[in-house]
Parts: sequence; structure tokens; C-alpha cells
Amino acid sequence: MKKLIALFVTAAIMTAHTVPATTGDGYKEAEAVATAADVLTLDNGDTIRLYNGDRLSIGETYILLIDEYNDGELLDYSDIETIELDKNLLS
Repeated sequence: MKKLIALFVTAAIMTAHTVPATTGDGYKEAEAVATAADVLTLDNGDTIRLYNGDRLSIGETYILLIDEYNDGELLDYSDIETIELDKNLLS
């Protein structure tokens, strides 16, 4: 039994060393502040305007999911307070 476990551990280690490291999935998270009801401003000063009719709370921080391979397209955003509340409820 010990030999079998040792064999599995050795195979797992060898597999882990042969798998190439990934450089990312093309998505990144960023923080932005709502500077208008439909504008998010990133730390570097870039702005993202929302055209979907959603209204933002001015001065609130949002977590953005950005597609780096598709011209920096905004995929999703969430109010950071909502994320923190959800984490506390799940804890």
C-alpha cells in the first residue's frame, strides 16, 4: 500500500513539473471610483463610460472585471461594499 501511495505521489509531482505555467486567462480585476452616475475612473486616470442604463453611486469604489485581450472591454463590475457584505454573510 505504501508503494502504491509513493507511486501516486511521484506521478503527481512529475505531472506538475511537466505542465507549462500559464500566464493568465486574459482577464484582470481593477478598482475604479464612480466619478459620475455613468462614469468609472481608474487609478491611472482612464475612464470607462457605462451605456447600459445602470446608475452608479458617485464616490463609491467598484471592482471591475476587464478583458485584456478584447481592447480592455469591461465585462462586469460590482460595488466593493456589496462584495464585502457577501463575504461576511458567507463566513
